Amino acid sequence: MLILALAGLTAKVLGPGGDPVVPKAVLSSQQHYAEDGAIALRASIDERVTDLRRTATALNAGKPAEPEDVLSDLGRTYQKWTGTTVVDLESGDVLAARGERIPLAWLDKEVLTGKTALVPRMVRLETGDVRLMTMAVLDWKDRPQQLLIASNSLSVPPITLGPFRTMAVAAKGGEVLATAGFERSEALNSDQERTELEFLQKQMSDLSGQAAEHTEQHPVTAKEPGSRGYPGVSGTLVGDDYNGRVVTAGYASLASSDPEEKDSVAAGLGLTVVAMLPVVAEQSAGAAGRELYGLIAAGALVVLGLLAAAVLWARVQRPLLRLFLESRRLARGDLTRPVGTFRGGEAARIGSALERLRGQLGGPGGPGGASGGSRAAGAGSASGPSSW
Repeated sequence: MLILALAGLTAKVLGPGGDPVVPKAVLSSQQHYAEDGAIALRASIDERVTDLRRTATALNAGKPAEPEDVLSDLGRTYQKWTGTTVVDLESGDVLAARGERIPLAWLDKEVLTGKTALVPRMVRLETGDVRLMTMAVLDWKDRPQQLLIASNSLSVPPITLGPFRTMAVAAKGGEVLATAGFERSEALNSDQERTELEFLQKQMSDLSGQAAEHTEQHPVTAKEPGSRGYPGVSGTLVGDDYNGRVVTAGYASLASSDPEEKDSVAAGLGLTVVAMLPVVAEQSAGAAGRELYGLIAAGALVVLGLLAAAVLWARVQRPLLRLFLESRRLARGDLTRPVGTFRGGEAARIGSALERLRGQLGGPGGPGGASGGSRAAGAGSASGPSSW
């Protein structure tokens, strides 16, 4: 029974695998998509920060300008910002605003002072959308300092996604800030398609959380010793399967193009780009070979178990059963027939011992002879079973 149980365990472990097999090339392509997206997003954020700071530096070097004029000139020069605002740092009043309304509840002492002063911040609007707030100080002589704020939509990098591929930007805690690729699915009609869309959106949320956790590692410790390539942390993930397709994902943290470069503002925001693609699960040749090997091994164990059972029955169980019957016969006083012979092993030694005992009790052919057997039987009758 133990051998049969081992055969069943072997068939389960080495037999048909329950996990879908994803080609390494598919996972690698997802990782490269995420790395390209991270590079593009880092460059875009750094460019926006540089443009606003360069504008503020140029304004501070010239004559004082009215806030309305500053925003008008900024809007004509750059059209990438969704909203701009000038705030008086002394009083906190809004001096001018253009475009999308920028909430100011997130402005506090930590934003304006210390080591994190004027570092871009991600702010969620009342509509649920996320905006990246970029800041610069306008400082003219004989005027209170003013804070120039520009908001940008934190959009997914404009990379050709192709059919069924989606991308997301996740924050440090794993929260999905922006996605791309799900928009075209809004016009779905069937319930099955909508169910699959909900499944993919949940998978994106779960995988983004896992990716954000992985990217908290240091780029040096996250890689194998001596490995090169993308300067940040990147890798692949495999999600759940649905309707014959398994979800694959690649992730990459925003990192400077040069590991020694320290001026990338975007690289310090803790953002992660995740690229996701559901693919058809396949069975590789190695998995098929493993399945065949498992079945052969399980079959061999079954045959071995049957052979072991047959040998134990022929060499152990049947002789023991015969010895048991012989001992019962001798105990009843039937000493006429000799004890059967056995071929080798413990059964033969026990059989010889029973035969000697039969002779000592006076069985025919034994040392005591027939009369000894009659005396022993008579004595047994006289004294009872207990004395015998």
